[in-house]
Amino acid sequence: MNTMETTLPLTDTTDWHGILTAADPLPVLPTYQDTILDIPPISTRAGLYVYLSSMLSPPPTFSNARIIQYLQTRYHPPIDDVQSEIVQQQATDLILTSFLVLANSLSTSVPDRTRILVRNFIVNKLPVFLHGQYFNLLPPPLTIETCIRQALAQLPSDSLSAQTRASFSLDDARQEFIYSAALHNLIPEASIQDILNDVSFLDLPTTRYTSENIVAQIATSSTDLNQLDALVIEMEDFKGNSGAIAEALGDVIRGCCDKGDTMGLRSVCVSLAKRVGSVDVLILFNPETDGQDGKPGILSKLCTLLDNWPVGDAEGGEQHPVYDEFGAVLLFINAVRARYLLSSLTSDPVILQNSNDEDSFLSKYFKTSSVSKSPDSLSPHESEILSSWLKSLYETEGISDELMSACAPSEFHLLIATLLDQSIKAVHARIITLDTLKGGFEYLLEPFLLPSLIVGFKWFADTMWAMQEGNPMIDVTMQALIALLKPARLSKESESIHATVVRIVAKRLESSLIYLTRQFPPRGDIRSLLSILSPYTNDNVLKFLSRDLNSWTAYPRDALRGSLKFMIQNLILWTNDSANNLTPTPFHFHKLQTCIQVLGAYKTLDALIDEVQNADPNLQEVALDVVATLILAERHKTSSSGQANSGTNRIPMNLGNLLVMRYDGAEELAKTDDARASTIVRLYKRVQTYDGQQVAMQIAPQGVALGTNGNAGGMERHEIDDVLAEAEVQNAAAQGFLSGEVQAGDLMGMV
Repeated sequence: MNTMETTLPLTDTTDWHGILTAADPLPVLPTYQDTILDIPPISTRAGLYVYLSSMLSPPPTFSNARIIQYLQTRYHPPIDDVQSEIVQQQATDLILTSFLVLANSLSTSVPDRTRILVRNFIVNKLPVFLHGQYFNLLPPPLTIETCIRQALAQLPSDSLSAQTRASFSLDDARQEFIYSAALHNLIPEASIQDILNDVSFLDLPTTRYTSENIVAQIATSSTDLNQLDALVIEMEDFKGNSGAIAEALGDVIRGCCDKGDTMGLRSVCVSLAKRVGSVDVLILFNPETDGQDGKPGILSKLCTLLDNWPVGDAEGGEQHPVYDEFGAVLLFINAVRARYLLSSLTSDPVILQNSNDEDSFLSKYFKTSSVSKSPDSLSPHESEILSSWLKSLYETEGISDELMSACAPSEFHLLIATLLDQSIKAVHARIITLDTLKGGFEYLLEPFLLPSLIVGFKWFADTMWAMQEGNPMIDVTMQALIALLKPARLSKESESIHATVVRIVAKRLESSLIYLTRQFPPRGDIRSLLSILSPYTNDNVLKFLSRDLNSWTAYPRDALRGSLKFMIQNLILWTNDSANNLTPTPFHFHKLQTCIQVLGAYKTLDALIDEVQNADPNLQEVALDVVATLILAERHKTSSSGQANSGTNRIPMNLGNLLVMRYDGAEELAKTDDARASTIVRLYKRVQTYDGQQVAMQIAPQGVALGTNGNAGGMERHEIDDVLAEAEVQNAAAQGFLSGEVQAGDLMGMV
């Protein structure tokens, strides 16, 4: 193209203010994305229902800051700017939606732990949240009691009286909520009977706990396990005081981590690990949200502590407590990961966000500790301490302080698989007897070493998976496993820790043993081991996920995608029900998560975009609200902040980040499919709005856009490449499933 040069006259009267120099930036013209306008969001009952359901699906990710942000973007002041009406509507809708989420869990097939978590939220968290966020914002005559009455009056009567799959009903939770509301001064005690329509009175708690008092109580007897056990048990109650206990325990854990008080931390971690169901309540009041609610996450604090465990300052001192305290923290972290089916570092960025350094203890522990090392691959130091441990277990009188001083607890936990492998090979080679092996195992069953068997049992499980018919090691392996799974004697303290360890590894061991029954039929010792594990696997959440996955994939290959789209369509229709039917439509947040694992994030996002683009014009705003909320909820569930994990440039691969890339490519897409490009832009802007991010274009006085240049999400090119690369890996795995190379049962590792 030819260009014409223009010579400017250089005179003393030249107006230099109007001339752009070469160094000045050129005005940026509006992009295609800028031309797609988005109207203010609407508030649909399905949107809040989806968002709250996702926050209360295990692991809980409820955050005060996030729910407030989400609500504020959806409720707009009326013309007369009466803010109190907005506050009243938000509080009323939140109460009602909480009960609808519980009603959904009671009427659908979900693990009982999910129902109990939602019940705990309603009884213990919701009253505290309402008091802290809304109590002082309602001018008389409006009160929180007004909001409670309005919300409960809308609850469908058939939901209150419906048969439930759980040990409690919606009406039970309603009564507990009202009593908790009275305890927290949201309603006067005199109103209880009127609100509940003369139901029989429960015992109203007379004392409202404070976290400060409980922290002081723990400080006076931090090593009293009986007292801590009693507090942890009480934290699981439905009487309104769980929040104060959970916050106090969270503060104690943070304080111990900051001060390096590993002895006090040991007692708290053991008490929590023994009743791992209490972790749901603990995390509900101590969310892992990068300080969004004012305090750092307790799990990430514990992970940081394990990676930087304080070194003792007294040489030759007693080393049992060092191993004991380290093992207790590691036991608790493992119990949490097992409860929420977190199978790798990449699948739990919320809990292990500080453990991405490949040289850190936790990174090695979760990636390679269950793999036995060959003698040739050991470093001289590893060879020396392994030899010392083998001699101490099988040739001497026990584990000495000198040995433990030379071997940090982190080193021992990384060598336990190799130690077991060498021990069993020694029996098979007749270097030691089976009785000698069992005698040495008695040391591993002491409280200070018991947590190491988490890795030990995983090694057994992996070893059994590799065994084929005729393997000569089968007899010794079975005898060794029985000795550790069902020991002849255990101390009282060891019993509780041993039960926690077995609960963590039970499903993995069970799968390996079932495999062995096909390779070595019939063996009574295998059946005996399966019988030992049975009490620990009956309530395993994998059974529910497997059943759901099989039902969703039992039909043609598009059945799972169709099931997701059908669920979204029902949410849209439920919101627009002209009869105002409040009986909740079935909703499973893990169906969206399963689609991402099975179909891949690309195809899942395409399915969501389809539902907005193809929605009835009269329902398109409702569809936009529901789908944008699903994407936002999945983004928050995938990562505590939606940004790169600490200490790494990688960002989590989720629907929100893929939507950013679709948004960046919308201008090119518009050349062939303007309708879809427009839908993608509107969907992206709505998600950003709900997430509290401004996406509006700035306009210069002359009407020239100064807005977006580069990619919409502010992601660097290498970050986008990371997301795309991870998506490609995920898509390849999904294609393997769809082509039949991966069976539904094998897929549960991904789910």
